[in-house]
Amino acid sequence: MADATPLPGTPAGPDAGTGLGGLPPGMPPIASITAPLIFGGLINLYLFGVLTVQVYLYYLNFPSDTKYFKSLVYGVFFLDTVSTMMTFGDWYHWFAEGFGNLSAIDDVFLSGIDTPMLGSFVAAIVQGFYAYRIYKLERKSRTWIICSLILAAALVQVAGGIMGAVVSFQSQKFSKAKARGQPSVYELWLFCCFVRKPRFITNRVQYSSESST
Repeated sequence: MADATPLPGTPAGPDAGTGLGGLPPGMPPIASITAPLIFGGLINLYLFGVLTVQVYLYYLNFPSDTKYFKSLVYGVFFLDTVSTMMTFGDWYHWFAEGFGNLSAIDDVFLSGIDTPMLGSFVAAIVQGFYAYRIYKLERKSRTWIICSLILAAALVQVAGGIMGAVVSFQSQKFSKAKARGQPSVYELWLFCCFVRKPRFITNRVQYSSESST
């Protein structure tokens, strides 16, 4: 039987074939790194498909919408399309071009843009539009305060996303970005995303209950 040829980047000798070639010292088990990248990308692709159907239905059912609303919808779809394409680029770099070299999985590559920065831009645009609709529908004295808080949280999330992208590209490696405080940046980004959701749900439920009475 012919000897198995080790993959590029894998060590020769006793460790050959273990799949640990090029793994930087101190990195956690490989599954804890690759699984979020794979499943996160798959979920992103699924949601992009949902968004594509929604945009198509919008195109069919709301042809008389204003240019402002149409630009908003198609602009968000364009940004999400760019983000999804960049995610495919990340996948190619990590799992195709970097196949057999596990240190490639530690590369930030394009993920600093497509995940925190573009994601925060899209979220801020969408949440800003929802805040605008809430204000237009309710028109109460306290509504502008609530909408202002939502917009402030969205802007802070954008700032956190931009800072996350800057830290990622300056570090070039996820492991180095972690040492430079990237988790704190992402915690700020995710926290602002979290605090807006209950306010939207509460506001819409309250408006629906008031409308039905």
